[in-house]
Amino acid sequence: NHTEKGGLAVEQQLKQACACLLPERRQALARLPIDTQARCEELRLRVEQPMQIVVGESEQRVGESVFHSAEIKDTLERAAEYSLHTCADSLRQGFLTMRGGHRVGVCGQTAVQDGAMLSFRSISSLNIRIARQIKGAASPELLRQIRDGTHLHNTLFLSPPGWGKTTLLRDIARQLADAGVRTAVADERAELAALYHGVPQFDIGRHTDVIDGCPKAQAAMMLVKTMSPQLLLL
Repeated sequence: NHTEKGGLAVEQQLKQACACLLPERRQALARLPIDTQARCEELRLRVEQPMQIVVGESEQRVGESVFHSAEIKDTLERAAEYSLHTCADSLRQGFLTMRGGHRVGVCGQTAVQDGAMLSFRSISSLNIRIARQIKGAASPELLRQIRDGTHLHNTLFLSPPGWGKTTLLRDIARQLADAGVRTAVADERAELAALYHGVPQFDIGRHTDVIDGCPKAQAAMMLVKTMSPQLLLL
């Protein structure tokens, strides 16, 4: 089995990500072929619909039992370890981060005041995105283009959503930080490091400092002023 940080096999990452589901939902996922479990990227939970998993470009139904509003709400509460109030800031951005770096996207009816979202009044669907780290995503050739001896080049990565920009940046941080480059990460949406109770859920290198949940521009200025990084990732 392919393993990631901490020796966690990819099918075990699915098991960790679905810990917030009811036992019968977890059992249905456990009955899937191991290859399907390993390639599963997301769990889609929608009110009055059965569970769907995202594998590649398609959604596949798992079981026939539909979700009701109460189960969707309970699943979110378990994902937040029954402490939704501590996740209020990230929920206002439509997500929360679970142990292991797994992310729960949230949709539903919202309460808005003065043009700003305050909270969700009701939840209609959840998207549990399974966190997987791909070590070696940044090739030696790419790293040589970014770091020329002791000189670091300003670099911009562009691609459509879902093509691996975050995975690539995470591995760049890990490799360069472990090579001694003092690295700082402005992780506005808890994607690169995925801090959980202050602990990065991904291996981002030994010489890396992170500000999580703060707007990138503000976080970048704070990091430059306080941590004197050689490399800043946004």
